[in-house]
Amino acid sequence: MGKLRFTLTYVLFWFIIVFSCLLAENFAFFSADHLAGMSVDSLIMLSLFVIFLLVVYYIRERTKNGITFDKILLPIIAIFCLVSIATVWWQGDRTFVDAANNIVTVSFSVPEKISVTLQIIIWCAVLYGILFVANRYSISKKWLKWLALVYVIGVLACSLADIVIEFKDIVAIFNNTYVGSGLSFVIYNSNVWGNIMLVAIFTCIVLSLKKFRVFYYVLMIHFYIMILLSSSTTSAYIGMVVIIAYTLYEILSKIKVRTRYAAKLLFIYFSVLLSLFGLFAMMISLKVPLFVNLWSFLQIHIFRKDYGTLTSRTGIWASVFGLLCKNPIDLVFGLGYKTGNFTFMQYYAAQANGFPARSTHNGIVEITLRHGLFGLLFYFALLSMFIVGIVKLNKNKQYRVAYMYGICFLGILAHSATESTMLFVPNIEGTYLTLMFFLPVVNATKEKHFVELNKDVQKQNAPLVKPHRGDVLYFVGTFLLALIVALGTSFSIRSLYTFTPILVAYIVLISMAIIALVTIFIILIKMSKKASSNKLLTMEKEFFIPFVSSVVVGIALSLIFQAIFAFDLFSILLFTTMVVFFYMFTFSIFYKKENNHLYAFFDDGLTKVLQNVSREGPNE
Repeated sequence: MGKLRFTLTYVLFWFIIVFSCLLAENFAFFSADHLAGMSVDSLIMLSLFVIFLLVVYYIRERTKNGITFDKILLPIIAIFCLVSIATVWWQGDRTFVDAANNIVTVSFSVPEKISVTLQIIIWCAVLYGILFVANRYSISKKWLKWLALVYVIGVLACSLADIVIEFKDIVAIFNNTYVGSGLSFVIYNSNVWGNIMLVAIFTCIVLSLKKFRVFYYVLMIHFYIMILLSSSTTSAYIGMVVIIAYTLYEILSKIKVRTRYAAKLLFIYFSVLLSLFGLFAMMISLKVPLFVNLWSFLQIHIFRKDYGTLTSRTGIWASVFGLLCKNPIDLVFGLGYKTGNFTFMQYYAAQANGFPARSTHNGIVEITLRHGLFGLLFYFALLSMFIVGIVKLNKNKQYRVAYMYGICFLGILAHSATESTMLFVPNIEGTYLTLMFFLPVVNATKEKHFVELNKDVQKQNAPLVKPHRGDVLYFVGTFLLALIVALGTSFSIRSLYTFTPILVAYIVLISMAIIALVTIFIILIKMSKKASSNKLLTMEKEFFIPFVSSVVVGIALSLIFQAIFAFDLFSILLFTTMVVFFYMFTFSIFYKKENNHLYAFFDDGLTKVLQNVSREGPNE
């Protein structure tokens, strides 16, 4: 069991997850077309930075926390990583013939293959960390509830904003003048918006794990109504089943203790449902415009869709297997991580199927396209861990937890039947689903780890020291100097001067940072009881190595990067962040603790939090 002596590595791990999600989502930030994606050069730079963070993280875990690598999970993920990389490099140019007998060729350049290879390494490293390190450290109930609460509040705020933004469309739905395909908020696809609200319903169930809460139940109804207005058919059916299953469990669970009360609730519940359906049907028969128009919208966009082909999805799946079966090796190992989507989009368009498919619209088919039968077997092996967890929870008589997580898990798998919804995927959705609905069940089955964690954390001597004002100023000065170094070395990138607003902003920031840094040093010198020259000399010694090394590394990297990569605005900001992190990392190695206790304050504070959290034990 690892020691929690350097708890800031825990925070670093969450930063890595955020950066890996940013990498996987691949939106073109600071550009007019966000969906166009980052440039290959930006992807490579971001990948190298994330890999550097991963190396720092795992070294810290090994040297500070004594974490040893898992002897079973690590080799399995390593083999999967190598096979996935091989699939990227062994696939050559693909030639297709479309309906008009035109030849369509899909090829990948060496930089593109390098970029995808780096992303595979990051994905496997983060996947290992989520399944092993996060599991070993135990993502506690309290931390998960904060994450769930933030998600629900965020989706609620967006849904309310959506009512304002698309109010005219909502009115048009009830006036029978609407010609769109459903509410989509600011997202490019209404199905994605419906999926987000469906996950919000699942999250409300997690927030109600301890007992039934009317507030979250009302939120579930609100999110479901928004799903109906978004015309997301799959989410509408799954959401209805999940809410009914959740409600019935809440009522039936009271039978053992209060049978008559539960029977009354069950009678009232079904009476209300039948009354609502009856009232809705009566209003339609009376031809009340409000209800007739709403029913017309639901019929067209949900109940009258092409269920025979699942809105052309069966054709997409047939095309996937048609592409994979052209080469048996592809069927076994797939087309490669992330390259599969691009290849398939070109192939599917060449089949003249009417519209370009952004994805396969099926999580299992998506896994098969990317990783073949080999990856599908690996994916099912991971999913089986959840099934084992549910069985163990039932054996431990934690029926409520098993049922709540069970219906959420089945809802996620059901949604993956028509959309590319997957666990263990390094994007925002996949990471959130894994952390919120998968890991808690696995963690709850490993009670011995919780016992070990509790003993380990409680042994740590973590007096919550209060930093002196000088420590705070010293830390702020350290960061300001890091910012000056980063902004200064950014001037060594020639393409920076093509961005005039950024150039002006950099000059202003450097000037402000220098003024603030000089002011802080003057205050520190006045606060010091020692001679001013000695205090300044001590600071110079501590800052010298990080300062010089960061400048040298920054300039060297800028010369290398500008010779290899084409810099855009995102790349320059990323480069600045890399230099800042490198300075802070080197300073944390060489600084003297007796002169700066703020790092120890953060470390002790987080250890104290983990001590309190560890007393809770497994998730309920």
